[in-house]
Amino acid sequence: MTQEVFLRVFRTLESFRVDELSFVAWLTLVTRNLLLDNYRRTRRARQTISIDGHERWIENLPHHGRCPDEVFARREANAIMQAALSKLAPDLQEIITLYDLHELRYCEIAGRLGIPIGTVKSRLNRGRGMLAHVLRRYKLAA
Repeated sequence: MTQEVFLRVFRTLESFRVDELSFVAWLTLVTRNLLLDNYRRTRRARQTISIDGHERWIENLPHHGRCPDEVFARREANAIMQAALSKLAPDLQEIITLYDLHELRYCEIAGRLGIPIGTVKSRLNRGRGMLAHVLRRYKLAA
């Protein structure tokens, strides 16, 4: 349609009268008329399209199997977890994030942070205990 508008403007530019309309108003009028003509010309074609012919296409649309309330509940749980994690000491947050969220092994975490494996295990245990305590308090407060 845009191309047709420009062609129509090019062909009928001599009919533009500066004393009657501004160029923008004239261009709007030409565009509106072309759109209306196209709408009237294609109205019947749009009315005859049936959704029955597109059932297979609709059935093949990706369906994630989650209801909107499940998506909302998951987002809310993630927000609560992030809020609870933010209340922990940074070293405990880091260990829990690396182990539980990024699913790294003890030796990988120890190598990244430059600490012994035993320290990783003890911080993970202490962090999970504190996280559980914060989540229990959060549940009572909410």
